[in-house]
Amino acid sequence: MAAGESCAGFTNKWHRLIPAALRRSLGLGAGDTLVARQEQGKLVLEKPSAIKQHLWARFAGLPAERQLVYELLAERRLQALPSAGAFAREASGGCSRSSL
Repeated sequence: MAAGESCAGFTNKWHRLIPAALRRSLGLGAGDTLVARQEQGKLVLEKPSAIKQHLWARFAGLPAERQLVYELLAERRLQALPSAGAFAREASGGCSRSSL
């Protein structure tokens, strides 16, 4: 095993066991929360604070005047609009709830 690696297992209730040396080196304590995700076939456990740092770093280069929330809302509103064909059917009365 490489440095910083150790074996870990699960209890019979699927609780994750993290070896003490690894917990100490990561600064983990009882009751700490880790976010679990799958990444390229691997189980990755990460502190929420590390994820937050990564996201702040990822978006740090955006200009202050750019508001991503408004861009996202505009995209979602466009996606929510009915397509031209569905809109035309509804306007002409060709499609009703009872015919669905």
